[in-house]
Amino acid sequence: MKARDDKHSQRGGVIWRGGFRPDVEGLRAVAMSCALLAHGGVAVAAGGYIGVDMFYVISGFLITGLLMRELEREGRIHLLDFYARRARRLLPAATFVIGVIVVFSLLLLPPARQLTVAGDVIASSLYFANWRFTAQSADYFAPVTETSPLQHYWSLGVEEQFYLVWPLILLATVLLMGRYVRVARKPALAVVLALSAASLLYSAIYSYSSPNQAYFSTFTRAWELGAGAILALVPLPRLGRVAAGALAGLGLAMIAAATLLYSAATPYPGVAGLLPVLGTAAVIVSGTSGRMTGPLRVVGAAPVRYFGRISYSTYLWHWPVLIFATATFGELALWQSAIAIAVAIGLASLTYHTVERPFMRSQFLSRVPRRSLAFGAGCVACSVIAALVLVRAQPNIDTISADEVQGASALAYQTEPQRRPNQGLRPNPLKASADRGRLVEDGCLVQREVTESPACTYGGARAKAKVVLFGDSHAAHFFPALERIAERRNWRLTGLTKMGCAPADVLVWNNRLGRAYDECVEWRRNALERIVRERPDLVVVSGASFYSVMEDDERLEDSTPVLEERLVRTLERIRESGAKVVLIGDIPHAPFEVSDCVSENLDSLDECAFPYEERRNRDPFDRRAAKRVRGVKVVEVTDALCPRGLCRAVIGDALTYRGSNHLTATYSRTLAPFLERKLPDPR
Repeated sequence: MKARDDKHSQRGGVIWRGGFRPDVEGLRAVAMSCALLAHGGVAVAAGGYIGVDMFYVISGFLITGLLMRELEREGRIHLLDFYARRARRLLPAATFVIGVIVVFSLLLLPPARQLTVAGDVIASSLYFANWRFTAQSADYFAPVTETSPLQHYWSLGVEEQFYLVWPLILLATVLLMGRYVRVARKPALAVVLALSAASLLYSAIYSYSSPNQAYFSTFTRAWELGAGAILALVPLPRLGRVAAGALAGLGLAMIAAATLLYSAATPYPGVAGLLPVLGTAAVIVSGTSGRMTGPLRVVGAAPVRYFGRISYSTYLWHWPVLIFATATFGELALWQSAIAIAVAIGLASLTYHTVERPFMRSQFLSRVPRRSLAFGAGCVACSVIAALVLVRAQPNIDTISADEVQGASALAYQTEPQRRPNQGLRPNPLKASADRGRLVEDGCLVQREVTESPACTYGGARAKAKVVLFGDSHAAHFFPALERIAERRNWRLTGLTKMGCAPADVLVWNNRLGRAYDECVEWRRNALERIVRERPDLVVVSGASFYSVMEDDERLEDSTPVLEERLVRTLERIRESGAKVVLIGDIPHAPFEVSDCVSENLDSLDECAFPYEERRNRDPFDRRAAKRVRGVKVVEVTDALCPRGLCRAVIGDALTYRGSNHLTATYSRTLAPFLERKLPDPR
């Protein structure tokens, strides 16, 4: 919504003619600039993601003010008119940009990512993208190469959910609690204070325990919109020139501090969100003086206000331009990001004048609200159709049954990388991320917040031996192979695995959580106690090689020596239980998403082979640690993936990798004979 309403008002100290707030329009430009600096890769402005919080405060202030003035003027809220204005304001530009994203996804992204984008298009067009990303545990701060060109639509989803629900809450509050329209603000203020306090408390707790999910949640952001609503509901003082200038300067300083001091490691929004939210509120309050004084002169300058005017279109364009530039040129240098952002601003200006503004001011649509609503529904339908087109454009890949897959056994005669599928592939590379095996499907690769594994035991009570698989997701991807061996040898197999949790006895940094991984330490302690208590005959240990260790609240520059020493400690602890111990070395890591490459090269699968490189696969500290503990055997699987030093994407019609560093369950199963020859007899 623009920083104006339809009639002159002095409510809350606003004295601008026509209710127009040029300072608020300029404040949008400040918010957008913060976001562009952060997304453009300016390291010192890593906290620029707070621009979204600023937009929420502004929206809460403007929308609530608009609705309350309508209530006080006419004794009702014209809901159809309100939703019709939102449809004209938001949907045309959003739908147009979605259409462009679909076209460029077809041109530049691999088929596997195109399918993900199709789902994101549907979620974004229906404004529940934030919940989709929450369900996926998406990482807002992940590298650009791993994120969706529609990820920024999450914030629009939160805002649209506010637009949908808040007028109804406001109307119901006034009808139920305010007997007279003239006291409508008091019950409305009571409700918004209660809801905002609950949301802030929830945000403070959830942002620490699950920062990825909290970042996208409507409930952790509601208080920020509520902060703006409170400003619209309380009588704001009319400040003098000096006081207004000082308050505006303080507010902008708070916004700058958050931009410069916050980073991906800051639990957010949580309590940290108070700094930019209160800073934005301070600038809004300072504008009640009605004078462009001090910093407000800059914020309210014509060029700044114009950038604020096109900020919605700029927000829509900037992220997909960065994503597609990265897909074309690789990781962007700072100057390349600057060019991409300049292109996005140019596209935003063009979109504002040719799409956003004409539809927003359309007399044909505005005269009859139902026309605007029907038009909005048409925009949503067009986006959904575009998503279906994206799905239909995917290659037709024959998926063979598990019985038809040769996998690792084909290495006996496949001296060179396989060029084409024989009958088909398994898994389908477009769905490779779902090929994780029974252990993961049963919830036994426990989530980040979990500190104790469930039973996760397979096999009969009369088994000849008890075997435990212990480690992280790089241990879990060996479970399908061990499961086959266990069935043949009559083992009782238990899986004790946790996402991102090193088997070494260390505190690690978790990028997904954006903090030290305390839950891992507790889970590991519980898992090792269980191993000692249950006294298995054999424990198979494995883990990834790329952990960042925390010591004295700092991340070590070189974690390898500590990982080695602490893995020795873990292995010795397991040996004390009397079990035989095997360490399976981490698999080679690919320099790209293997399943993406295969989906693009179905007639030339050998293009997706890559040379094994020690420098990319880190120092093999896990092997050295195992050799330092008496009785621990090291098993390597590199030869089953990278014969002659060349790692293969497809072996015996089995896709080897999902992503860049996990085995598919399909290929893992075919490793059973290979591993069985190398594992000791547990008895």
